[in-house]
Amino acid sequence: MTEQTNIAHAGNGAPVAAAQRRVPAIPILAALAVAQLALIAWLFWPQPAQTAAGPLFTNLDPDAVNAITIVWDEQELHFARRGDGWVLPERGDFPVNALAVSELLTKVAQIDTSRLVASNAASHARLRVDDANPIRRVEMTSSDGGNLTLFVGTAPNARATNVRAGGSDNVYITSALSTGDVRTDVAAWVNTQYLNLDPASISQLTIENAAGTLALARGESGAWTLSDLATGESVITDGVETLARNLSTLGLSDVLGTTPQPEYGLDQPLATVTLDLTATAEITGTVAPTAPVQIVIGARDDASGSYAVKASTSPFYVRVTAATLEPIVNATRAGFVSAPPTPEGAVESATPENAPQP
Repeated sequence: MTEQTNIAHAGNGAPVAAAQRRVPAIPILAALAVAQLALIAWLFWPQPAQTAAGPLFTNLDPDAVNAITIVWDEQELHFARRGDGWVLPERGDFPVNALAVSELLTKVAQIDTSRLVASNAASHARLRVDDANPIRRVEMTSSDGGNLTLFVGTAPNARATNVRAGGSDNVYITSALSTGDVRTDVAAWVNTQYLNLDPASISQLTIENAAGTLALARGESGAWTLSDLATGESVITDGVETLARNLSTLGLSDVLGTTPQPEYGLDQPLATVTLDLTATAEITGTVAPTAPVQIVIGARDDASGSYAVKASTSPFYVRVTAATLEPIVNATRAGFVSAPPTPEGAVESATPENAPQP
């Protein structure tokens, strides 16, 4: 019996081996089935509602904002709404370019929450959106008393800037606004033309400075002259015309306000310019067009590289760059007069002042 059984098993050896090879496939098929069921469950299982990206400031109405403060490096620049326009309230209500302020508020309103880059306070300092040392902080106050704060930080690239809303730890990247849109120099927000004259209307230009008084007059022919010209001397017309153009369109670099301060140095000016105008001259952008026009140049501020200035045509004290005013502060007669040519073959006589030294 045993022998027959063994023979039978030996005769059926091939089917048995095949069955043994198929056995490991069963667990694999089962695992695949479980994975398919899990995938189906994940696809059709009810998911929690996703929060759609929206504005960073959901309650910002640019038209309702009536005050803005830009803060940087412990300095502040304030804007206030006055009627339909904006002014610098701490600088005598000097007018601000309303379009520039409107563009800033529009860009802030366009910042959205679609690109979250950090959600914990530990990242704020690294991204420069922390409370203590952001690159920029923009504070906006609405007419209803609401306050919103925007922190503007580093820029990973030219089209992306890290921003954070005050009261939130979330930091987002935006392309709607950059640090360059939040300028800190007054000149970026105002009309910088402090004086606006027609240069051709200037009939006399008088400079008083440490070198003395220089009175340049325009003749009927349009040529400039000096009353004390010596024989053979002539006024360098191009130099005077350049000076007249620069003065007639004098531009400011900063606004100081309407109240004089001792540090402006205007009680002892470095230079005073008087412009006598023709009867038909027009002065635009001024409070009370008058002639002559006087421009007083006070102390130089080395930190800003500018001089304090007050023109008789404006109630505002301003700063003007040194590059514009130093040709006036340092003006001399020799700078505007060409000496007569030395006759050919003539030898300059020796004097005690120009004699050769032994």
